[in-house]
Amino acid sequence: LTAIDATNLKKDLQHCRNYLKSDYKVHVSSESNVPDHCSTFALSDITSKCWQRNCDHDHDQQCDRCELLKITLAKLRAFIEQYQTDTAVCDRLLYRVQQQVQDIKEWKAHLLRTIHQDQARIDILHNLDSETVMIQVDWAMKWLPVKYRESTKDHFAKRGISWHLAYVIRKKFSESTSSSDSSFTSEENVTNRNPNNYTFQHKTFCHVFDQCVQNAKTVISILRHIFLMLQQTEPDIKYVHLRSDNAGCYHSAEALLSVEQLFNETGIWIKSIDFCDPQSGKGPCDRIAAVVKCSIRRFVNEKNNCTNAIEFLTAAERTNGVEFYASEIQNSHTEKIEWKGVKQINNIEYILDFTPESTKPSIEVRAWQSWKIGPGKVYRWLDFEKTVQKINPLHIFHSKNVSIPWINDCHEKAGDVIIFFFVINNLFSFTDENRSNHSYQDESSSTEDENEEESNVNHTSTSEKEHYFFDCLTSGCTARYRSYANLLRHYATGKHKMKLEKHSLIDKSKILFHQHLSTNHLRSTPLMSITVIQPVKNPIISSLSKNWASHKPKPSVRFNDKQKQFLLDKFNEGVNTGSK
Repeated sequence: LTAIDATNLKKDLQHCRNYLKSDYKVHVSSESNVPDHCSTFALSDITSKCWQRNCDHDHDQQCDRCELLKITLAKLRAFIEQYQTDTAVCDRLLYRVQQQVQDIKEWKAHLLRTIHQDQARIDILHNLDSETVMIQVDWAMKWLPVKYRESTKDHFAKRGISWHLAYVIRKKFSESTSSSDSSFTSEENVTNRNPNNYTFQHKTFCHVFDQCVQNAKTVISILRHIFLMLQQTEPDIKYVHLRSDNAGCYHSAEALLSVEQLFNETGIWIKSIDFCDPQSGKGPCDRIAAVVKCSIRRFVNEKNNCTNAIEFLTAAERTNGVEFYASEIQNSHTEKIEWKGVKQINNIEYILDFTPESTKPSIEVRAWQSWKIGPGKVYRWLDFEKTVQKINPLHIFHSKNVSIPWINDCHEKAGDVIIFFFVINNLFSFTDENRSNHSYQDESSSTEDENEEESNVNHTSTSEKEHYFFDCLTSGCTARYRSYANLLRHYATGKHKMKLEKHSLIDKSKILFHQHLSTNHLRSTPLMSITVIQPVKNPIISSLSKNWASHKPKPSVRFNDKQKQFLLDKFNEGVNTGSK
């Protein structure tokens, strides 16, 4: 392999890696003419019509950077076959490259699934009403008991404290007062609820256990307690959307078939349950857990101990917006509840139908493998052989911050952030006019979309005196904020403002052409370094097929008799010779 070929190959691989880590997430769309970017084409199951949706557009375009990735990987295999003369070494290298190419394809499919599944969260937040909340649940990492001063023997063989977080989000609609024409009548003012004027509010429920099993029974009991607390403080709440990761305690038949019993005991109906793609990043529960851990570490540094659930609550009670409950549960053995094929389902809707003929409402379950891809597979509740008939209640023996008020995401302020901004304002010598006009520009909007638009920085329209200190760390998102609280709100309830970090040559030419038409003067804009490839019809590169990005379970392959005998012979050889 020549030095020039090796350099070009490394350069192309680096370009492909940077593309997958940055711009590819921006390109993904449900309606795209590029098959690599179209999530509908990539996630439609060809074996089931329930999970299949035909695109209303043609896939007659190609992305130069996606094609560069395919061509580079094909070149790598061709170089090995061309320059490696030893057959055994060549076969070994080709096998390793094949495994690594498969890993890259799975990474690309994972990125597409992550973007597509996140649209379920955005859609739910957009359609929330005054009777519906969204709850994101997750188990935090076990807290190891710690003392301010402990001996060496106390440091080892610790049993962790389990704690569960539930992040509840709702829309708070502002009420506008209007009065009729005073020239005709003197009626009292009428209060109307404006559906376009709202703010997001949230609170968190934290359940701490000295010892428990993190299974579906415990999760159902925690949800039952959360629903009862919401009913006591907010009687208007009647519906819930659940979202979680793919842990077995959530993504199991027992947890998914407990909806009816939860409704009978609490009066709150679960409308939908959504699961994000595995390893798809941190959520609001992880951010709250980080804040709680900081409070506990500060408590321990003040010469205190945190070794059990009660001390855990005392240490973390200063965390804002979190209700803490020291709990215990008696897990009784029950018969196993099964739902065949439940691991393939990632989005579930529960439809409650009240018919005048029957006294008991009918329940319909509609499930999807990928969010809104196809009409969904329909199950009737009566078709399930077993469902949850009894829920063990939690025993709460200690609590902190019970029934705390909801936190308004748009006006949440931390003292440290306010002091930080006071110092920064003095450093930059802002005038009073600038302070009044720009201090809370990203908080003045009433709706989410308007707030997001006003919070983002437009480098071409803002003045140099406007300073934004907090950037969204999501790849491709250009949102920036003056307030750290607004950045947290953006992570929890906002929509990422995706822009390309690097334009392709044709996109850059279109942008420059539009700028020349819309302005009266010519402006020299240097082109960014772009990798341009010519259309190549390579028989080695296979075209993408439908359902290429869906999650495919890996079959469990067991050792055959020949492999077992080889390992046994090697073991006996080591026993007889003494060399292992």
